[in-house]
Amino acid sequence: MRTVSNRFSRSKEHPPVPDTDHAQELNSSPFVFAISLQPRLVSHDWRAVEENLRHTIRSIRRGRNAKPLIVIACHDRPELGSEAGDEVIVLQVPFAPETDLTQRLPDKIRKRRFIGAWLKSTRGWDGLYVMFLDADDLVHRDLAAYVLRDDNRRSYLVTQGYRYDCRSGVLDRRPATFHRICASSFIGYFRRDELPRSWEDTDSAFAQFGCYPPIGHQDYDKLAADLGKQSDEIPFNAVVYTINHGESLRSTRINHKIRETDVRHLVLPGRAKQVLADDFAFGREDAEGEAPAVAGPARFARAVLGTCLRKVRGKLSLTQSGAIGRITLGLFLAAVFLMALHVTSAAAPLRQSAGLRHFLSLNRAASLGEWYATVQFLFCAVLLTLIARSEFGRTHRWYWGTLAAGFYGLSLDEGAQLHELITDLMHRPSWLLPGLAMVAVLGVSYLRFLLLLPRRTAMQFAVAGAIFLAGVFGPDLIGNISGASLAEAGGWFCRGSDCDFSSSVMVALEEGMELIGVAIFANALLHLCLAACPKLRTVVE
Repeated sequence: MRTVSNRFSRSKEHPPVPDTDHAQELNSSPFVFAISLQPRLVSHDWRAVEENLRHTIRSIRRGRNAKPLIVIACHDRPELGSEAGDEVIVLQVPFAPETDLTQRLPDKIRKRRFIGAWLKSTRGWDGLYVMFLDADDLVHRDLAAYVLRDDNRRSYLVTQGYRYDCRSGVLDRRPATFHRICASSFIGYFRRDELPRSWEDTDSAFAQFGCYPPIGHQDYDKLAADLGKQSDEIPFNAVVYTINHGESLRSTRINHKIRETDVRHLVLPGRAKQVLADDFAFGREDAEGEAPAVAGPARFARAVLGTCLRKVRGKLSLTQSGAIGRITLGLFLAAVFLMALHVTSAAAPLRQSAGLRHFLSLNRAASLGEWYATVQFLFCAVLLTLIARSEFGRTHRWYWGTLAAGFYGLSLDEGAQLHELITDLMHRPSWLLPGLAMVAVLGVSYLRFLLLLPRRTAMQFAVAGAIFLAGVFGPDLIGNISGASLAEAGGWFCRGSDCDFSSSVMVALEEGMELIGVAIFANALLHLCLAACPKLRTVVE
């Protein structure tokens, strides 16, 4: 490695050039990797920055059939260890480092122009290829050789690549538009007169690649076309974009928000280790004993499961009241839709289709309505379990746990049709008094608990319970008061397959009240999770 002073001269008195033999070798292969290294002053972990840089350099130096030059512009000299060499040039820049984290991109671009000016001042090449490379990404061993062999003298674009999640050790593949997400995706050919005169020169063709904003790496192919350097695509996965290591520019800008892997294009653990080791010299111990951790089967499975859970949680957005409203609206609309289907099933054209009518019914076993009620009860049971396990639910865990167990039981009952075993008993008028007595006992036992809840939550619980119980007991109670059995009460609450249209409407109202009552209860639980369980998001992540 050669360290060059932060002020280079254009005179012939002190040209900082490498050894003669190496210079001749590079003259036959004019390919340069330009790396802008962030200042130590704004780094969260400088040792991690140095380690990432060593991985990047290692991936380049293990390349085949090409000897590119690696030029690093920096304020602070990094420790390169075994990756130092004559082909690695470290330039110290003359301008002050940025102290504002939001200005790291302009700092990166100034260093890039400094590299371009240094190349123009110290190299006698008529033209050269330059790849703008981030200090934490990895390069395929055949990339430089492919470009030099194809040699279109315009530019190349990396549209296929990998993403390596440093947090989980998982590798995924981006089969298209890779250059939209990764800044290390453009290779341009520049004549000597297209290089900048100094790091302050923003007019040269070289300097146009980095006017950020308005031109970011996503549009380098369009800029190249405007400059007459139409890009050809690299026909293989040429770069590994490392994510979630904490020092990424994008990670800092979005407050370390986790960037998820793409589960549609995951690379299995064995194949991932082979690709990273063979093509990118990553995953094996170096001279310093560093061995990057690539996920094994167990870690891979945990990472994929965690990614799926976080994506589901992100879709639901339980921490946003607007999303809770949308979920609740969905529950209400589903209940209304099922009620409409039940009533429609009693229409004349469907009366002869017993199977379809059975499936659309709200009060028949193995039907769409039964399945939805099962899912609804299970959803509430899970929310109750989360509350019971939270700090908020710890003081009244017995109440929350009992509610959760009750809703798990209701879900099991709906799914397994356990209530069918006592259907005859439930339809006897004598069943009403014991049922109402049991509800009264539960209500009294939970009254103190209800009064301890936030007022809005308590009111929602009470309204939800009243609507649900009205759906459960209302028809039988009306039939009992009228002195007629359920089947004899004018056919209004018929439960068999002979129900006419009017009785189907009443059954839809009865079952719909139960669904709507549970939907109101679910809304209260979601708001309670938001207000009383702030650690739920951390638990899920």
